[in-house]
Amino acid sequence: MNLIHLPDRATWLEHRRSGLGGSDVGAILGRAKYRDATPLRVWESKVSILDDEDNYTLARGRYMEAFIAGRLELECGGKVDRVTGFAIARSAADPCLIYSPDGFVTMPDGRVGVCEFKSRIRDAREWAEAIPDDVVTQAQHGMNVCDVDFALVACDVGNDLRWASVDRDPTWATEIRPRLIAWWHEYVVPQVPPPPQAEDAAVLARLYPRHSPGVTKAMPGEFIAVREEIEELETVRDAAIERINALKNRVRAEMGDAEIGVLATGAGWRWKTQHKQEHVVKASTSRPLTAFKAKER
Repeated sequence: MNLIHLPDRATWLEHRRSGLGGSDVGAILGRAKYRDATPLRVWESKVSILDDEDNYTLARGRYMEAFIAGRLELECGGKVDRVTGFAIARSAADPCLIYSPDGFVTMPDGRVGVCEFKSRIRDAREWAEAIPDDVVTQAQHGMNVCDVDFALVACDVGNDLRWASVDRDPTWATEIRPRLIAWWHEYVVPQVPPPPQAEDAAVLARLYPRHSPGVTKAMPGEFIAVREEIEELETVRDAAIERINALKNRVRAEMGDAEIGVLATGAGWRWKTQHKQEHVVKASTSRPLTAFKAKER
């Protein structure tokens, strides 16, 4: 492992573009916490310079790391050394694999492991029985990049610190690691985007914000089936929406001027008057995708 200390956040973000980190791996493997963390979004972050969103939640998480590290040291019996500032570990064998460790722990028997610190008060229930899959994925990636045999994962859930030790999975090196390296060389190195997913409309809008006037592209033959499937699904969707609206109107008619309609099960509906202030929509540019039939162009 080669742990590189960097002077500032901007430099750290630049180094992050040079490899696949823990959160990137979760998105590529389909184990990310958030739906908009997709392979195409990871690819965009590596080939484009994007504005980094540093929100309150992220800032609070960084602030809490010192407290979590100190508390974990009291409870685990080992020596916890938090990584301060900005640092990136790079795999000696596979430089395209990187990791930003929150810390390292040295146990009384001399074993050294990586530390993952989390602060997830709103998601405390996810930690009630086991470590969430996205965090396990980050820990496994960190162990493999840093070449250690275990990780301590600690999460502040508001009223408690929940932590556990995660052992290195030997199949990661033989199955997952080659898959990540292949992904990097298939998509990032040649700057060829991976196939988009359902949540990738915003990414595609950033990649292709404007059309080229007068340019027509002959679509591959496979897109005939794509168009047919879209039309079939839209027909089913429209029928479902119509049925939903009809059922909701039955509910409204039965409720009349009541605010709440309750069922014997305790569930029900709320139909409440809402007032909205008048506002002016700001000017914006978008690129909606619309279908046309033959000879309609």
